[in-house]
This record gives sequence, structure tokens and C-alpha cells, in this order.
Amino acid sequence: MLLGVAMDRFANNRVSGVIIFSTIAAVSFFVYPAFWGENSTDKKISAEQQPKVPVPSQNAAVLPEKLLLDVPFSSQAPYGNWDQPWQDACEETSVLMAVAWARGFELTPAFAAEEILKQVQFEERVFGYHRDTNLEDTGRLINGFYRYQNFEIRYDNVTVENIKKELTLGNLVIVPLAGELLENPYFTSPPHYHMAVIRGYDEATSEFIVNEPGTKFGNAFRYGYNNIMEATHDWTGSPASVEQGRKGMIIVHPILKR
Repeated sequence: MLLGVAMDRFANNRVSGVIIFSTIAAVSFFVYPAFWGENSTDKKISAEQQPKVPVPSQNAAVLPEKLLLDVPFSSQAPYGNWDQPWQDACEETSVLMAVAWARGFELTPAFAAEEILKQVQFEERVFGYHRDTNLEDTGRLINGFYRYQNFEIRYDNVTVENIKKELTLGNLVIVPLAGELLENPYFTSPPHYHMAVIRGYDEATSEFIVNEPGTKFGNAFRYGYNNIMEATHDWTGSPASVEQGRKGMIIVHPILKR
């Protein structure tokens, strides 16, 4: 994906069937001894460090008017350098923010930069490339690099209401996006493909609240419901056809407590 330079030199980058990457056998299956995967920084996690996410009943008849999950943020260029690989690191950064949230860690620029580079190296070794990963390969990154399996990919019924329901259940939603359709004033040269993390919504303004990695101003950035729905398309392999890409999303569940 190609990024332009906006303002102070930042740019931008990147919910039927369900592909479930693991079968959940027991709650203890999700509590991992290490924060990151084998290829990443070794950090330990305790029960006290698990994200404290309120999970309403799935039978709740009325969704809240506004919801915002506490998710750490990093732009895909943590130090403001938008050269490669940072220019095309929206997928890696979206994965990083989601896994950091699930495992209860904050993100500093130094740590985020290190993790993004390690993901890129993993992708080059395993996939043979790192730019423009579709939902399937992004799922392989979450599972293969971070050894995090508490997520699923959905390709149908990607609607405003279903995204809101997942958020209300305490889950994050990663969406693939046709970047040129996004209404973001910080993008001067929108990417043909992009990815971001939906962490909340606001009914009063009909907006999703997003961790947008394509700008340093992306923490709790807002996109209209209609804009996200219009722009949600999985990568097809070509900028010419990305706006016809299949609608899908990655649902990331938090680690369950014992």
C-alpha cells in the first residue's frame, strides 16, 4: 500500500462463514505463560495483568448508547519515520494493539517499533512477503507469531449491529479496509489497502471509535458507521479490485480468567 505525507509527515495505512483458528477445550487453554510468542519479547503475565473488560450478558436486549474499550495505541510509525517497512505496517500494528490489549500490556514507541519489525521479519520468512496481508494471513500472523488463538475470522454478516454486539461482549474487531474510501482528514494520499482496530462506538454521532494506525492522531479516531461499512473490504491482491473485496472482520476475544 502507498502512503502519502500529511501535515507533520504522517500518513495512513490499513466483519455466512466463520473460520475458527482453534477449538476451545477449556478456559485454562487461553492463559499463556508468556505474553508474546516464541519470536517476540519474552514477558510474563499474571492474572492481575489481564485486561479488565466488562462483558455484558449475551442476552442483553438493548446495547449501550456508547462504548469504548481500553486499548493501547501505537501508530504504525512509532517514531514518525514513514519509510518502509513502516509505510505498510498497518496490519502488523493492528495485530500488535489487539494482542497487547488481550494480554494486558501498554505500548511504548520503542516496544511497538521492535514488535512491528519482528512481525515483518516473521512474515518475510513464513509468507515470503509482509505488505498487504488479507484477513487469512493476518490471522496466521496472530496465531503463528504471537501464539494467540482466541480469535476468529468472519466473512459474512458484517454489519454495524454485529460489530456493536461484539464490542458490547468485550471483543475487539479488526477490519480490512479499502483505504481510498476512508474519510480521514490526515490522509493526503490514502492507501489502496488498510487495516484498523474498532474499539468502541457512539450512537449519538453514529460513529465507530477506532485505533487508526495510519496517523499519530489515530488514538480513538472516529469514522462514521456508513464510512466503515462502505470501506470494509478484504485484500484481493490488486488495488484495482480491492473495493470489490469480500467483507470480513477478525474478532479478537480477551484472555479468559481462571
